[in-house]
Amino acid sequence: MGRYSPIVVLSLIVLAMTIPLRSALAADAADQATGEPPVDVRCTLTMKPLELRLGDPFLIEVAITNLSKEALYVYYPVVFAAKAITITTDGGDTIKGGVTIKGQETVLYDWGSGGEACFRRIEPGGTFTGEIKGRTEYEFVPAVHLPMKRPRQILLKTHDIAHSLPAPGTFTMRLHLAADERTAETGKGFGLGPVWTGQLDSNPVAFSLRTMTRAELDGFIAQLKEGTLEQRQETIEVLAANADRNAVPALMAVLNERPRGLIRPAAAALGAIQDFSIVPDLLAIYKESVATGDEREAEFQSVLLGTISALTSERETLADLYVEVLHSGATIEAKNTAIWNLAFLKSDKRVPALVEAATQGEQRVRWAAIDTLGTVASNIAGADKKSVTEPLVKLMAEDPDSKIRGRAASALAQSGDPSVAPALLKALDDPDEFVGSYAANGLGRLAGPEAIPALETFLARAKAEGVIQQARNAIRTIRQRAEQAATAQGNVHP
Repeated sequence: MGRYSPIVVLSLIVLAMTIPLRSALAADAADQATGEPPVDVRCTLTMKPLELRLGDPFLIEVAITNLSKEALYVYYPVVFAAKAITITTDGGDTIKGGVTIKGQETVLYDWGSGGEACFRRIEPGGTFTGEIKGRTEYEFVPAVHLPMKRPRQILLKTHDIAHSLPAPGTFTMRLHLAADERTAETGKGFGLGPVWTGQLDSNPVAFSLRTMTRAELDGFIAQLKEGTLEQRQETIEVLAANADRNAVPALMAVLNERPRGLIRPAAAALGAIQDFSIVPDLLAIYKESVATGDEREAEFQSVLLGTISALTSERETLADLYVEVLHSGATIEAKNTAIWNLAFLKSDKRVPALVEAATQGEQRVRWAAIDTLGTVASNIAGADKKSVTEPLVKLMAEDPDSKIRGRAASALAQSGDPSVAPALLKALDDPDEFVGSYAANGLGRLAGPEAIPALETFLARAKAEGVIQQARNAIRTIRQRAEQAATAQGNVHP
C-alpha cells in the first residue's frame, strides 16, 4: 500500500446539532440545578450501516430519553458525544476517541448563548436525538513526518474525533454519558435546571469493517468522470480514504480539468495517497499556472503547494520551494500559503525569507509574514529570537503604514521576548493610537511594573473604547503578575 500508515482510522465527524431552549424558565427551576439529580435517563445508540467497507460513510444516532416525571437538561455538547464513544475490539482492547490538531490549541466546547450548545432540554417522557456522521479511512501523515516513529491519528479539524482501529474486523461501540456537580453549576450559571448528573452507558452496538476489493475501487475510479458535483466529491473522498494509488491518474486529470468544487478534494486525495513520483508533474502544473499571471488561479496554486508539501519529505527542498514562491509572480494566496508553511520548517532559510516578505511587496503578503514572524519568535530562544524581533522592532518604529506598525507590535507581543519592552514603550507614543494599543497589549504580556506610569499616561489620552480597555487590561495584568511574584517570593523560606 505504499508509505502511508497501515492503521485504519475511524474518524467521527460531528455535525452541529441544536435543540431550541425555552426562552423563560421559572426562577425556582434554576435553583434546583445543583439539587437532587434526576436519574431516570436512558441512552440508546444505533449505527447505519453495521457492515462497513473502508471508505464508507456511516451515521450514528444517539437517543437520550427522559424517563422521569420532570423536565431536565442533559449535558450534551456536540464534540462530547463523539469523544465519549468507546470502541472495543474482539480481543477486548478499548479504543477511546481523541482530538488531534496540529499547530493550534484544540477548542472542545463552544458554549454559545444561553448554553444551548451544550445542554439539551428533555421533557418528561421525551427523547433528544442527535446525529454523528463519519467515514472510515486510512490515516494520512504528510511526507515531512515520515517515517512515523509511532502510530498517529489522522489530523482532523477542531471538532473532529478519531478512533484508531488496529485492523479491519468486528468491533463493539458504546457511548458513556457523564456529568458531575460542576456541570450542574455551569448549567445553573445559564439559568438552566435541573441538570442531570451521573454516569450512564448506552447499549452496545456491534459493527464490522473490511477493506474494499480491487473491483470495488476500480468502480469508483470509473465513476470519477461521471455524475453530479456531489457524486464526484463523494467518489474522491472514498478514493482518498482508501489511499488507492491506482486512482492517481484520474485525480491528476481532475486537477488539470480544474472543475470548481473538486480542486481541493482532488489535491487532498493525492496528498493522502502519498505517491511521491507525481511531485515533478505537480511542480510543472504549478509553474505553468504562475506563468499565466491570472489571479483566478489563486486557489489552484495554493492547493497545489499544499499537495507538493504533503509529498515532499526534505525540509530544505521545501524551504527552497517556498522562497522561490515568494520571489515569483505567484498569487497572493499562494505566497501566503508559502509563508504559513515556512513557519513550521526548521530551516536556516526560514527567518531571512519571512523578514524579507515582511518588509516589501504586497500589503497582504507583508501582513501574513509579520504575523508568522510573531509565531516563529514565540517558539525559538536566544540569539535566534533576536533575529526575528529586531526586524519587527524596526518595522514598528519606522514603517510609514500604520497597519504594518500595528501588526509588528502585535507580533512582538506574541514573541515572548521581554527585551522588546522598551521599544513597545516608545510605540505608545505612535501617532495612531491603535498601534499604541497593540504595544500596550505587548507590555501587559512582557513588561514589569516600571511600564505602568507610561501606560497610565497612554490611558489618559486614549479616545477609542477598545484602546482604553486594552490599556486597562495591560495595567491590571502587570499588577497581578507583580503581586503573584511577591507572594511566591514571600512563600520561599531560607
